[in-house]
Amino acid sequence: MLPVAKEWELDLNYIDATNSTVLDHLDDAIATTQKASTANMLKEYREIYISYGARRHADLSSIIKSLEPRFDSVKSYAYGMFPVCKNDKWGWVNEKGEVVIPLQYMAIRYFVKDRFEVSDDGVGFYWVDRSNHLFPSSSAKPIRSPSTPRM
Repeated sequence: MLPVAKEWELDLNYIDATNSTVLDHLDDAIATTQKASTANMLKEYREIYISYGARRHADLSSIIKSLEPRFDSVKSYAYGMFPVCKNDKWGWVNEKGEVVIPLQYMAIRYFVKDRFEVSDDGVGFYWVDRSNHLFPSSSAKPIRSPSTPRM
């Protein structure tokens, strides 16, 4: 399962609708399984996931709490980054609170690995890379309709 997640570049810290990460689900499965061999296998998976950077929801929540005093808004974690807003300008910071994409955008939406969707006017979205340079295949034209919800 982990090799596929790595190959597809899935976020091991995705928080699902139950406010759980994969580690939270593994912890629950270990606690409820009746077979010792299954529990041991799940514990091994858990250690592998941890070695690849997976975190529990509580860990991510504590990082958000540490960032909240510095920003007006901190959104959900993904791929090691937090969307943040200060003085009505949006950008992204890493887990240490270091700015990766400057807080200069009127609106931001999604990002995939090393591409960030940003807007200067809240209508036309385009992609930038981790250096905040226009992503090569991007343009300043809207990627999705302006009615798409934004952060």
